[in-house]
Amino acid sequence: MNKSYIYTITLITITLLISSCSKWDEKHLKEFSRITSPDSTVDAIKIVDWGGGALTKIVTLIYIVPAGTKINDYDTYLLSATYVDSLALHWIKSGILEINYNKGRIIKFQNIWSSKLDENKPYVVELRLVKVGKD
Repeated sequence: MNKSYIYTITLITITLLISSCSKWDEKHLKEFSRITSPDSTVDAIKIVDWGGGALTKIVTLIYIVPAGTKINDYDTYLLSATYVDSLALHWIKSGILEINYNKGRIIKFQNIWSSKLDENKPYVVELRLVKVGKD
């Protein structure tokens, strides 16, 4: 076999291994709060990733899952933020989740979550990000 072929196969294998792994290490994740929707259908979950050491930043993640279930895929977060102060989850009503925070760096925010929990229609949640307090 020539070196170019071995190099290509090695590169493809490494790429596939890296892409199949979640970047979240469950041993560093801590569930801080779980709030069930008013109709008891879904839970909003606040997770904090403590990283691996003193030099890593703390990341706050928000998920929605069917009520009482675990997070199956840690890459499906709806919000990720660092340097967050006073982040709180509040159900305004079923289908509307408000995320309040005082300060922080919002890395990713998705304002709609949907899942086929019922065969007849999807369950949809609107997420509202609200900055409270003064700068």
